[in-house]
Amino acid sequence: MYEVKNSQFIKIFDELSYCHDRLNVFSDFVKMCAISIYRSFAHNETLENEYLRTIKSYNKKEQELFTKMFAELIIMYEESNEIVDIIGSIYMDTKSKDKKLGQVFTPEHIAELMAEINVEKGENFKTIIEKNGFITVMDPACGSGRTCFSLC
Repeated sequence: MYEVKNSQFIKIFDELSYCHDRLNVFSDFVKMCAISIYRSFAHNETLENEYLRTIKSYNKKEQELFTKMFAELIIMYEESNEIVDIIGSIYMDTKSKDKKLGQVFTPEHIAELMAEINVEKGENFKTIIEKNGFITVMDPACGSGRTCFSLC
């Protein structure tokens, strides 16, 4: 099901990105999702104005596409049975990275291998998290946190 929802998300994203820069569309999408989620817990006039400023830069049809993408994202998270980096994967799948920024991303299978190599046998992160409420990870090139997701 994840693959179906992911491909639907990418299709909607491609339609939205037809007339707009892909990186800007992705950034605006993540920003508006974050503000929408925050608004369900608290009110913030500054964030509300930022949301309105961002959404108004798109026409009515494009605004509806953002809503559809958010719905697809929520469904992907709800249907996931594990901790996954959905946003990071979408970022890579939509080719939103900016070459001018010199961004380099570690493929998921490499991050998983790096995590396995750096974890001592017998370490049980669930026990550590239950005891401390967190784990500490040294990831000097941390961007999306993909290595951290691979540890969990």
